[in-house]
Amino acid sequence: MQGGGREARDNHGFDVFQRMMRPRSVAIVGMSAKPNTPSHAVLRNLQLNEFAGDIHLIGRSEAIVEGLPIRTDMAALPQNIDVAILAVPAAGVEEALTQCVDRKVGVAAIFASGFAEVGEQERDRQERIGRLARDGGVSVVGPNCIGYTNFVDGFPVAFASVSKVPRVSAGTRDAVAIVAQSGGLGNHLRLGLDARGVAVSYTISTGNEMGLGLGDFVNYLLSDEATRVIVVYAEHIRQPAAFLEAAAKARTVGKAVVMLHPGRGARAKEAAKSHTGALVGDYAVMRAQCERAGVLLVDTLDEMMDATEILARYPKPSRGGLGVLTFSGAFCGIAHDFCEDMGVVIPALSEKTEAELKPQVPAFIPPKNPLDLGTQPLWQPELVQIGLKALLNEPAIGGIALSIPAGAPKYANAYLENIIAARKTSEKPLVVAMLGDGSPLPPEFIQSARDNKIVLSRSSDRSLRAMGAVLKWGTRPQASPPGPVTA
Repeated sequence: MQGGGREARDNHGFDVFQRMMRPRSVAIVGMSAKPNTPSHAVLRNLQLNEFAGDIHLIGRSEAIVEGLPIRTDMAALPQNIDVAILAVPAAGVEEALTQCVDRKVGVAAIFASGFAEVGEQERDRQERIGRLARDGGVSVVGPNCIGYTNFVDGFPVAFASVSKVPRVSAGTRDAVAIVAQSGGLGNHLRLGLDARGVAVSYTISTGNEMGLGLGDFVNYLLSDEATRVIVVYAEHIRQPAAFLEAAAKARTVGKAVVMLHPGRGARAKEAAKSHTGALVGDYAVMRAQCERAGVLLVDTLDEMMDATEILARYPKPSRGGLGVLTFSGAFCGIAHDFCEDMGVVIPALSEKTEAELKPQVPAFIPPKNPLDLGTQPLWQPELVQIGLKALLNEPAIGGIALSIPAGAPKYANAYLENIIAARKTSEKPLVVAMLGDGSPLPPEFIQSARDNKIVLSRSSDRSLRAMGAVLKWGTRPQASPPGPVTA
């Protein structure tokens, strides 16, 4: 097991992560003059995104590519280049890293697979090369990764496609950073969050973590002003002390760490080993230690996406049970069963709240939680606002899940107007499940909901599960400093 946090600063006094994310100079090692190659895609991405620093190319043959010369010897390059991007096969990584050490490169990103994920011999080789880099002062991202992207400044280290990086808006303070041992899954999460209007500040594919690991990246992101939520996909926490320490610190600085970690069963552990070379330990121990450190652990990709959006829009941990508003009496029983299985409380309304709510609703609507408004909102949409305000003002309730039919646009818009009016009175998290599954919602409806911090869902099950997870996380005691770790 590697020690955590050893690579927080390099030998030149520059912060490693500043050099990694905001470099002044980049070298592409393994550059080919041929188009449609990984190295060429890396270069085109840098140029398309108007990288203003120096770009150096190293390859086997001299040539001119995109107006830049390819040199055949790294000794010809200046020392202290910030980032070297190694677009070489596994067999060439050790030589390339040795040259990076000689030129005092700050960070090396390694795309190549063929290391610990293949077998024990390759694992030993990965560890040997990792020691070479660490002893030489080079911080490593990867191997077996697809790179990383800084969406704040528009800096990509990527070979899978060539595209303009969509930068987050200036002054953003509620973005999500994605740190994933699977590059493909990390990109899936980014696209999903983007489709929901949730800003993404960084995506980091960590791969096999020969050098820098999850804890290093989480710790760095705690001081990033644009980032509010850090999403982690991990198959093995290779530096548990560093990760748990960073996770415990996150809660104290007002940020959330959401993690999906497969490996409960034997076949999942085997899949992780062949994917990123992960040697998964005791899942129950890992979960207990991470929850003690303040991590919100989820069990599915859907839950990760939903909980992340809630926390991005409502950053303050919310303490209390779940309030439920619905137009269906049947859903009241469904919600009770669902929440009981999750260990989430649906608290009864206080006498004060009941007394205040009762004269504002028709006599046939019992003032209780879950609150069933029946079909009356079809004629009195203002009942949605009245009921929602009552639930939001109830001290025992920490967050609200609404489950209502979308209906015709005029009804959906009327409900939303009242939801927005009620939400302005409280900062408690709110998820609205507009039932109807595949039935479309008007674009202006979706945009209005996003502009007003309303988290939309098309599934009552998903909204209950995500809100339940967030509330359980919010009511958990303050994160404990990590003790002995075995994750």
